[in-house]
Amino acid sequence: MHESGIVKEIIDIVKQRCSEHGANSSVKTVGLRVTRSGHVSGDSIKFLFESFTRDMPEFAGTVMEIEEIQPSVKCNKCTEVFTMEDVIPLCPKCGSTDIYIPEHIHDITLTTIELN
Repeated sequence: MHESGIVKEIIDIVKQRCSEHGANSSVKTVGLRVTRSGHVSGDSIKFLFESFTRDMPEFAGTVMEIEEIQPSVKCNKCTEVFTMEDVIPLCPKCGSTDIYIPEHIHDITLTTIELN
C-alpha cells in the first residue's frame, strides 16, 4: 500500500508549515486533489491520515478535504477521448485497450493547509 508513504509525506509537509507558523499552531484543514485512477483511494488516504495523526496535538480536530477528479484518457486506435472509469481502461467507442494514459494520472496534489 503506497498510500502510507504518501500520507506520511503529506503529514511531514504540514508539520513543517505548522512549525514555520509558530509554536502554538494547529492544523484546521488539509485539502488534497486526488486523480481517481484505481491506484490511490481518497478514502484510504483519509483513513491513514486520521490514524497517523490521532496522537499528534497539532492535528486535533483537523479536517481533511479530498476532491477526487476523474482522469481523461485517449484511445490510440480511434482517438476517442473519455473518462477512465476502471484500472484497465477500455475505449467505449471501439473497445480497444490501446489507450494513452497521461503521466499525471496518478497525481495527488496538496491544495490547502489552513492553520489556527
